[in-house]
Amino acid sequence: MDLKYKKGEITLKVIFRILVKNKFWFLITFLVVFTGGLIFSLLSTYPYSIETSIKLTDNYKYYNDFLLENFPEETENLWLFKESEIEDKEIKILDSIKSEILSDNFLMELKKQLSFDIGLEKLKNSIYSYRVSSRNLAVKIVYKDPKKTLELANELMELLKLNKESELDSVYHLLVGGVNKKIEEISTELQDPETDSGGSDSNNESYNDLTNTKKILLENKEYFINRISLTEEKQIPDVYKYTSKGKNIIFSLIIGVFFGVIVAYSRYFYINKKNK
Repeated sequence: MDLKYKKGEITLKVIFRILVKNKFWFLITFLVVFTGGLIFSLLSTYPYSIETSIKLTDNYKYYNDFLLENFPEETENLWLFKESEIEDKEIKILDSIKSEILSDNFLMELKKQLSFDIGLEKLKNSIYSYRVSSRNLAVKIVYKDPKKTLELANELMELLKLNKESELDSVYHLLVGGVNKKIEEISTELQDPETDSGGSDSNNESYNDLTNTKKILLENKEYFINRISLTEEKQIPDVYKYTSKGKNIIFSLIIGVFFGVIVAYSRYFYINKKNK
């Protein structure tokens, strides 16, 4: 029986008749696809996932032009910028951190901190990160075991925080050392009787700026160094299944129906074309 319908129009009645006429091919295709998906779903090991985040803290109230002009390199490395540059610079910092946590050196350090053995490539493939905002970087860990997933997340964040604190601490001490050196140089000039009064006034101003800067640095060391804020340490309830058997079974069912319909229609139109 040939099915008549207007050109370019397929009604539900036509669709139903085609499926009924080719029900054998539909069922065979559906069962093959669905059974394959079902077997894969039952035999697969499903990964777990946990998400945490890195946030840059704000210490810009201690930024000043004097620091930038006299210690440009240290100021840049200590993450102190002009207000107009803050957002762009923070994005670069987060992008740099994103690259760092996937670098071989960082992954090797992280591997040593873990209580279980995992290859570098598998470790790298378990870490996903994306920038949420100019000041916030989300990090997702996906692994096959919930406890190991949790350990990976916590150890990664702790290692990153320690590394950044160490880097900033080194820059901080370089900056303090540079300030002390300039203070000593100006003190020597001020004590030199041959220094003219104009130079002395300029030196006095610089000396005051330097001593004020040194005071701010010494009184607020932690504020300069602790630039990364982490979400509180994750616990097992924070770990969730990245996917599930139930979802994959439903997906297999949908795919089975889809391919069954495609095969049924393809056979029907092939036979019709052949008969013509």
